[in-house]
Amino acid sequence: MAKKKETVVNNVGTTLNTEGVVKAMSEASKATDTPISQKAAGDMLNVFKSVITNALATGQRVQLTGFLTLAPSYRAARKGNNVITGQPMDIPDGVVVNVKAGKALKDATKGLDASIVDAIRQQKADKTEE
Repeated sequence: MAKKKETVVNNVGTTLNTEGVVKAMSEASKATDTPISQKAAGDMLNVFKSVITNALATGQRVQLTGFLTLAPSYRAARKGNNVITGQPMDIPDGVVVNVKAGKALKDATKGLDASIVDAIRQQKADKTEE
């Protein structure tokens, strides 16, 4: 029996926004024992965002093993250039969020279809030329 060829969907250049994530969560849940409505998915996403935000705001590191690590990190003051005027400027110190992809996210981008890799490469080249 011949292997069925998978159709590759190229979404390069599009953005999966909050509404799209909520719809995707609701749809994906239909394959489980506990399907959820879009409203419930939206509520769950809001709670998730709140928990992450509150943890980072109190200096906590958030680690979703194998998926993603978020951690507050101190960045020292430094010199920079105003991108519009080109003039030198002082950039104050502050706390930023470091994001580290886990194995699952890294593996998701390994072995991408060549057409998707080419589209991502072209998109980056187009941004560089701007």
